[in-house]
Amino acid sequence: MRARGRGTAAEALDRLRRAVAAGPVLAGPLEMGLLAFQPGSGKAVGADHYLVVLEVGDGTVLVHDPQGYPYATLSVDAFAEAWRGESVAYLDRPFRMRHRFVRRERVGPEEALRRSLPAGLAWLGGRTDVAVPPGTLGQAEAAERTAELVEAGLDPEIRGLWEAFAVRVGARRLNDLAACLSSLGLDAGAAVAAEQARIVGGLQGPLVAGDDVAVAAGLRRLAPTYERLRAVLSR
Repeated sequence: MRARGRGTAAEALDRLRRAVAAGPVLAGPLEMGLLAFQPGSGKAVGADHYLVVLEVGDGTVLVHDPQGYPYATLSVDAFAEAWRGESVAYLDRPFRMRHRFVRRERVGPEEALRRSLPAGLAWLGGRTDVAVPPGTLGQAEAAERTAELVEAGLDPEIRGLWEAFAVRVGARRLNDLAACLSSLGLDAGAAVAAEQARIVGGLQGPLVAGDDVAVAAGLRRLAPTYERLRAVLSR
């Protein structure tokens, strides 16, 4: 796999044309708010996103968007502006893409899941070998601090992001985790992950209704589940 980025928009588009001639290209991070085919787009919002580029023509780019837009198109200029990713905080240089993927070995779904468990446990335990911005919190600490932020009054933009995206994607991912753990016979872990999914999904109604007391209470119910999950998966 090659990862590329830098140069002008024209140079980046030329690289993309050459790369996509050999197969699909993973492009990103892009600024999601500038993807013109998505409803409500047109303004950078600092949301990172990734697309699979299928074709680059003289005037348009053809993509698969995992947000739910297969075979979507947008102009090359609009694509380049989103691809520049200026508002994506962690992007060190623009026009990043990955291509020429090579299969190193064949790994079945169960083996892939089992291999991922040590890394998951490391994150649950608060790993210190990965550089993160000062003040970054995780697990129970993050849930408790978020509850405090809710009680202090959420910024309207953050509330909108939670209502439209964060709660549902969080609940979905936790539910996927429960299904994956269950498939490995790790039923105790699956039960905790399913409980987490229900707690997170249950924030949606109170959030939209403006019941921040209930939202904060839900986040505090979520906080101790991370240590419970780590404990049952460590056995």
